[in-house]
Amino acid sequence: MADGIGHGLMTRVAFESLPEWQQKIWEEEKQKLVNIYCMYGDSYFGDKKEEAQPYMKMPDGSIPMIPWQYRFFKKTAPGKDFFTCGYYRLARYVFDYYISQIARNLKDRKIKDSAGFAGVLAHFIEDAGCPSHSIGVDLGIDMEIIKLLLPPSDKKKRLMQFHNILEGEYEEFTLKGYKPKLLGLTSKEASFNLLDRFTDMLENSTRQILAMVEAFYRDDYKTLKKHLTESGIFSSKVLADALYTAFCIAFNRFDKKETKILRKRKISELTPYKWTGWAPYPYFYPVVRNSNMSLDKGFKPVPLKLNIDGKVKEFKYGFGIGAPFEIRYLLPKGVYKKFCCIIGLHSDLGKDGEIIFKVVIDEKIVFNSGIIKDDRARRIEILLGKGEKLSLITQPTKNSFGRFGNQAVWAEPMIVKNESDS
Repeated sequence: MADGIGHGLMTRVAFESLPEWQQKIWEEEKQKLVNIYCMYGDSYFGDKKEEAQPYMKMPDGSIPMIPWQYRFFKKTAPGKDFFTCGYYRLARYVFDYYISQIARNLKDRKIKDSAGFAGVLAHFIEDAGCPSHSIGVDLGIDMEIIKLLLPPSDKKKRLMQFHNILEGEYEEFTLKGYKPKLLGLTSKEASFNLLDRFTDMLENSTRQILAMVEAFYRDDYKTLKKHLTESGIFSSKVLADALYTAFCIAFNRFDKKETKILRKRKISELTPYKWTGWAPYPYFYPVVRNSNMSLDKGFKPVPLKLNIDGKVKEFKYGFGIGAPFEIRYLLPKGVYKKFCCIIGLHSDLGKDGEIIFKVVIDEKIVFNSGIIKDDRARRIEILLGKGEKLSLITQPTKNSFGRFGNQAVWAEPMIVKNESDS
């Protein structure tokens, strides 16, 4: 942010959306949280470094304002291209540490310290959710790619600092009617679920960028402010969810309806840590989060379909992909009991396919379908144990490599807790 006004607004709004019992605990620290603590992320580099340091320094010696990228592309061998989510490990680490610190200090009635840690978490979320940061710090510094994609007719504006323009002034707003969401029963579960709220926030803010730049070119600062405020509202909701969850963990105060919602997570809605980059035709550089579709020969989306006991069924969530392909998720250890899914060749697109499905947990193959060359679906249920790395893999056979019909469907993929944990 250009100054503390935006941070203060978003932090205050998130605070005011919390339940009354939580606001009351932090009542005496509210003004400092809004005016001072949420700016530790910037003041750490100024005259308040000594005051901010106990809250800014994480166990590994780093601070949460580390430069990050949206994603990395790597090639380790011929045909071995993959993407890695550039903010994944950093964000999970930050969320786990700060939610645990907020909760621990609340439990110990160290209210000032709990608010200090909350301020740093607020700054981290709010910075990342600002449009000029949302596509990654490297691109966010000078926004050069935006200037090339959408060049201004006024060459003078080409020279201006777009980063500051996209983090300017917010409209006043509230979260009236918004009820913060419980993200987990522990800090590790909460950090896992908060990551996807964080990804949603980044995507929402990135969607505002082109409209904001166009508004700037027209000197339409009202529209520019409107889109910036939209990103701020989303960021405040994400922060509210994190703070609300930390309070619930601190006082072991959970609503049964909320814990029931947490019992299952749809894998296809989760942010993957790592996935194949250059997948076989037609899945070049595939979208795997909330894609919920297969692709035909013309690259057109087709609903996910499988033959279930002789009848074709269409699925609303999951993902369709070719072979070879791998997608990896990093799970919170011991939180989820099993992975459930329906697998098979697409009932329309997979007529001449011949593939193998594998599920790998912590580098160990725990499921191998063998060669599948018909369109009959299989239901699978895999115990996760204490596993943290969950990989879903499709492989072609020697005879089917390069076939369009290798159209794999992972339908209704889900991770599920024990009943006693909800």
